[in-house]
Amino acid sequence: MFLAIVAGVMLSSVPCPAAESELDRVLQQLDRSEQQIRSITFSFTQTTAIHATEGKQTMTGKAYFKKPDQFRIEQIEPRQQLVCSDGKRLWLYLPDRRQLIVDSWKNWQKLSGFPKGLMTFQESILGMRKRYRFELRSHSDEEGTVLLLSPVKKTAWPFTLRLQMDIEKGIPLRTELVTDSFTIDTRIMDPVVNPDLDENLFRFQPPEGVSEIPLSEGMAP
Repeated sequence: MFLAIVAGVMLSSVPCPAAESELDRVLQQLDRSEQQIRSITFSFTQTTAIHATEGKQTMTGKAYFKKPDQFRIEQIEPRQQLVCSDGKRLWLYLPDRRQLIVDSWKNWQKLSGFPKGLMTFQESILGMRKRYRFELRSHSDEEGTVLLLSPVKKTAWPFTLRLQMDIEKGIPLRTELVTDSFTIDTRIMDPVVNPDLDENLFRFQPPEGVSEIPLSEGMAP
């Protein structure tokens, strides 16, 4: 599951056996589909809306993921930027500043503060049920399968996550991450499941003259 809510009529907060049974069936299908995924590529458009200022920023790019935790995200607009990881090291390249930030993937996860299980392929759908409450918002031909997630335990920044899923392929088509401060709406386009991806795609060799900034011990060039 990767990257980031709220509209429509909520299901009743009182557990309904029929609704729970349907939710279980949907999640089991998603889990089966997800287990078949070894790698995935897609283009995306992501819009971040800041609630206080009503400002918005839209970015576009292309993403590559390979189990268990290799990824490459190429931001194209509004400015070029690259972040990639081979599962051990992480590189964030800012070409307009000619800067390269280097860190361990483990440390970057802690610093980012992003909810565990919602980045790369860290956790299965069924495994995520231990961390998040799932609600089935829609399961129809017209709207597709829409799930709403919220953390079971109190978090530093409360959020909800709305997922519009392709349950046959086991991938999200649209995600909306909502907090008190901002909303991130991500739309996924042209997904390709299980392409052959070169390992070098998830490593970065900086161009000559680029300043390298290590964020943690052992990351110095």
